[in-house]
Amino acid sequence: RAEGPGGAELRQFLELVSKLSEAAGRGWGWEYNSVEDYALKRGQAFESPSEVELPVGVRPAEKGRCYQNAYHLVENQPDKYTYVEGYAAIYGVPLAHAWVVDRNGRVVDPTWLGRKKDNLPTGYWGVKIPLATVRKTILARGKYGVLHNPEQGFPLLRGEPIGKAAAQVEVPAPPRPPAELEEFYSPPDIPLSEEDRSRLRGKLNRKESEKAK
Repeated sequence: RAEGPGGAELRQFLELVSKLSEAAGRGWGWEYNSVEDYALKRGQAFESPSEVELPVGVRPAEKGRCYQNAYHLVENQPDKYTYVEGYAAIYGVPLAHAWVVDRNGRVVDPTWLGRKKDNLPTGYWGVKIPLATVRKTILARGKYGVLHNPEQGFPLLRGEPIGKAAAQVEVPAPPRPPAELEEFYSPPDIPLSEEDRSRLRGKLNRKESEKAK
């Protein structure tokens, strides 16, 4: 898949952050030295949508909650969409972000798009994450979002399975944008709703019961 100008700029941004993290000694001997390094090496560029309209059956969701919005869309329509987490650029500024892609790899972004006044992002770069991994991670964290996971010691960056015991690690959260772009920022630590927590526990318990049979 061709990167396009937006994808190339995001790749350069991720490369820079990865090099700075390595130079600063971050990574603790892990397989990946930062979320950006993981996204760079495990992710890919996605073409930005050419229009702000969303597909039929997808409604614009609340801004500032991209991880929650992307998870809900995939949970509700798992046969149509795949969860993606990484970075997207709005007005050329890279921001940590989550969205989904359809079976043809087209970006569907209910957080930033769907309203007539919305502006088109200039690029997307992210990692496709299986729904099972998203479920297990957000339930274990108690928060939405997969890659920035200090609560579990960043298992994906360590190259280890989700849920393996590890000390909590303090790693800087994704940088906040300039004040004029604050509406596009989604914190990576929004608590899981009780409804989602209960639903996820039920799904995992049913799977464990099926395995035990």
